[in-house]
This record gives sequence, structure tokens and C-alpha cells, in this order.
Amino acid sequence: MGEWRVNIPAIGVDSGIVSVGLDPDGAMGSPDGPYEGRLVQVRPCPGEPGNVLLDGHVDWTNRQTGVPFGAVFWDLKILKPGARVTITDGEREFVYQVTEYRRYRWDDPAGVSVLQPTQDSRITMITCGGQFDRTTRNYSMREVVIATLVS
Repeated sequence: MGEWRVNIPAIGVDSGIVSVGLDPDGAMGSPDGPYEGRLVQVRPCPGEPGNVLLDGHVDWTNRQTGVPFGAVFWDLKILKPGARVTITDGEREFVYQVTEYRRYRWDDPAGVSVLQPTQDSRITMITCGGQFDRTTRNYSMREVVIATLVS
């Protein structure tokens, strides 16, 4: 197997994916750079039954210039049902179709429901949204897009 990649033509995403687990405190880790996605779980792998979690930054600030810019999931919230998401490992390709969009307050316990295991083969993509609070260094919302395996 080669490098995992995600391609979402509707929003111009063609990005590498880094596979990781959860942080020691149980929280989802965030990607180390602006243009990569992070597979939060090693299992299930894309294409397998279950809920594959893919986390990505919405924006990023250049640490040298202080200038912010859009990151890998900048346009995630505008994905419409029917849009295609392709995950590949260089040998195999899995095509998902967007089925729903959800938005949660960052501290809403209901948002945890999208992180739970499922019986169907799906990918749940998550990023930040809403207003950025410079004091807490946190966004007010979480943008969530769910897509199910079609081939």
C-alpha cells in the first residue's frame, strides 16, 4: 500500500492523509499542517464497514508573516449531498457520496454522536467553523460532512 490520499473535486481538495489515533486525553488530534487530512482511527480503514473519521484544518496562519489562509477543509461546509469523495492508498480506490451535513457547537455533546462506530461503510469529515475566539483559541462550531461508500 502507498500513501493514503483524499480527493474531493467539488471543493478542490487533493490531499495526503496521515493515519493516527486519538490524543492521550481521548481528543481527536489535529493535522500538523494546513494541507493534510488526518485519519483519526487506524480501523476501520477506508472501504471497510464502519465509520472512518477524517479531521482537517479549516484555516492556518503563517507563523512567520501572521497571515491566515484557507486550509484543506476550508470549503467542507459547502459540500452538497451527492458530491463524491475518493480515498485511495495508491493501489485501491474507494468512492464515497456525501449524504449529509451537520453543524454542532464545539461543546455540544450531541456532536459526539457522529464519532461513534457504524455498521455501514462511511467517512465522517470534521473541521472547525463559526467564529474564532482569540482568547480561547477555539472555533465556536464543528462542521461535519458524512459520506457513504458507493464503490
